[in-house]
Amino acid sequence: MFKRSVITTFAALLILLSNAQTPSSIPDPNKAPCADVKTSRPSIMVIPRVKEGQDIRKAIDDDFNIRIAIGKVQEAFNNRGFTTYDFVAKLKAATEEGVFTMENQSDYKTQLLQYASPDIYAEVEYEATTQGGTTVTKLILTGYDNYTAASLGTKPGSRGSNMNDPGLMIEGILNDGLADDFLNTMQTKFTEMIEDGRQVVVTFSLAEGAMIGSFEDGVAAKGDEELQTVIEDWVAERAVKGNYHTPRVVARKMIFEDIRIPLRDPVTCKNYTVTNFGKAIIDFMKKDCLLSASRDVSGARITVTIK
Repeated sequence: MFKRSVITTFAALLILLSNAQTPSSIPDPNKAPCADVKTSRPSIMVIPRVKEGQDIRKAIDDDFNIRIAIGKVQEAFNNRGFTTYDFVAKLKAATEEGVFTMENQSDYKTQLLQYASPDIYAEVEYEATTQGGTTVTKLILTGYDNYTAASLGTKPGSRGSNMNDPGLMIEGILNDGLADDFLNTMQTKFTEMIEDGRQVVVTFSLAEGAMIGSFEDGVAAKGDEELQTVIEDWVAERAVKGNYHTPRVVARKMIFEDIRIPLRDPVTCKNYTVTNFGKAIIDFMKKDCLLSASRDVSGARITVTIK
């Protein structure tokens, strides 16, 4: 009777141990669930290149050939398996939802890209000139990281013909290798960002009358460790693969020229933006350092003001 009871107890213990989470089975926030995704393709929105002060909403109305060019480029990207966001459809939806609220026309492009949220946007430049009966069509594609506006590469293409059919000419240029060359470059750059992180510049600044006088002063909430050390340790822990440039401390500023942040939240796989990283810095300042701070985000630049 006693022997059977011992065996039963031992079996129950084995079941409990097998169901318990071991340290190796606990999800690692740095490797779950999208850290293994190395070959995902970026989403792309094809847009017209606009001049300074030009309203992007009217660009395709001012030149119908630009509309044709955008459509042909998008079609070429789709045929090669890339996810694209339709410029005209997104423009219409953004207009209906009242996205365009600022008076400065140059900001409409920024607002549209924020609304659509592609990984990459590709600007299209189109030009056709006729001389001696020959029409020379030029097409230039330039890709940008949507979250930092960093240029990822430019590919030009051209073709001459006695035909005057913009659609056929653009198709010919794209199929001559322009589309493949451009997309290969975008894929390479995007994969590099997935693996090595997106570059951001972060400047920490001490406001007049701040609670802490210099970056060499100790932070009481962190055992009186110097503020500059506290900040750099936090950055080192969160930079992708620990990649960041050693900061410069000048007067009342501490400047990181290059910090690599992830493209995706490592746990949710959702887009991780420069704004998200800025918010994380403010949370760290307030909750861990007990310091009041504000942030300003412009493209790939974050300015943190410690008050």
